[in-house]
Amino acid sequence: MTNTHHKYCRFSTPGPAASSRAFYEFEHRRPAGAFPASQAYVDVPLGVARFANDTVLLPRRWNQTLGPVVYESEYDVGGHFAAWERPDAIAKDLRAMFGRGGPAFACVKGKNGYDE
Repeated sequence: MTNTHHKYCRFSTPGPAASSRAFYEFEHRRPAGAFPASQAYVDVPLGVARFANDTVLLPRRWNQTLGPVVYESEYDVGGHFAAWERPDAIAKDLRAMFGRGGPAFACVKGKNGYDE
């Protein structure tokens, strides 16, 4: 995981303020006008879930420019707040991606998510 990737992934703040840091960082980024994800290819296994009612649906082919996409899913229901609207779908995808036999199973060297 690169520092750029880590810097823009904040999951510890609950509620409506959870996205505030990301919006602040996007607005105050250096160099101005550069979207962080476009600066470098991330070399970690990625999963992409597309929800039909999202505010922006980018072309599917763009997913491959982000990094090595190992899992993709698509849903007819859900949107921008998919984790709140469709927690069942998110949990299903995470289990499929990281579970035994999934494409990102044991993606951390020496760890598999099951053994201590």
